[in-house]
Amino acid sequence: MGVFRLYAEIAQHLTSHPDSLADSPLERIAAVYSPYAYIGSREMLASAVVRDAERLRSCKATLVQTSDITSGALAARWYGRSDWRVDSGAFPDFVLAWEERGILGDGALVELKDSRDQSIASFNSTLPSARKRISTLTDLVRDAVDRYERCASLRPDERPDERDCFYLVRTRKSEPRECRLSLVQGTFFETLPNNELLKALWKQVLDQAEVPAELQEKLSPYLSQLERADIAQTRQIEGASVKPRLRIMSEVHSEGNPHRYAEITPRSVNLIVKLPEECADLRGDDLIRRSSGWILELFRADGVAASAKEPAHDQLVLAGELRAQLKLIRHRRNGLHPCVQVHTPGSGAAPS
Repeated sequence: MGVFRLYAEIAQHLTSHPDSLADSPLERIAAVYSPYAYIGSREMLASAVVRDAERLRSCKATLVQTSDITSGALAARWYGRSDWRVDSGAFPDFVLAWEERGILGDGALVELKDSRDQSIASFNSTLPSARKRISTLTDLVRDAVDRYERCASLRPDERPDERDCFYLVRTRKSEPRECRLSLVQGTFFETLPNNELLKALWKQVLDQAEVPAELQEKLSPYLSQLERADIAQTRQIEGASVKPRLRIMSEVHSEGNPHRYAEITPRSVNLIVKLPEECADLRGDDLIRRSSGWILELFRADGVAASAKEPAHDQLVLAGELRAQLKLIRHRRNGLHPCVQVHTPGSGAAPS
């Protein structure tokens, strides 16, 4: 399944355990969901790894040939290492198991961003993206996803390489009354394709180095072909006693921070996704109705009961009892993003 069930399970958990919104490690909040094809925080979430590893026991294309192997040994085979509890520190923090539904967020990559203030933590290991290819990830992540999904999938050879990217973002965790948490589609951050972003970056660097324009025209096509991972490689330099490594980091502009928008209120749990292009020209009630219908369809396709209260289409009921409100965020650089919002106890008035 995908991000819609992930969001529903997180929102249900936090409405039942409101103190966890600010107090619980973000990894533990994400771990209320299952199954994952990859878990990065394996030291903290060893029990979650063992839980999901158990799914491998009954698969036809199984990793094991005996029923008496321990759960820990299953996890070791899943991650291809006996010290599977060691965290990799690589992108992403989680990969949702692909379950062949073909909807937005099925098998998504999920990265966690936690902050004590209103800013979003810097991206140190990767540029935020709307989509990424599994084949470009580190060997540990790629191989673990392959082992898990090849075993768990009914159609292992049809698994998509390119996956949607989502970011579980929490801000103001040091202020429980102001804390906000959102599961955000990467389109909120990647408002310019990353290859164009890097091309513009190299131009500014070359300008700063006062490289003549005619030489820039020759260099730019080569530099713009480099992926972030290519740039970040550790270099061996003859005669040097250190191994230099270039690093591209990024900080989120205030206009790309969903928690700087008025729609994201204190103590809210949000799912933020990009509205399809065919809906972008709608206005007023038609826009709300079409957005609501699209969102509800995705929840249902992901196995979550979902309905809207009549006549207003912006009041939703998820998983039978979870009350939510549909809001529309007008991203200042990347169009409309519907937001499904649930308030945790202590936040004031909840949606009616």
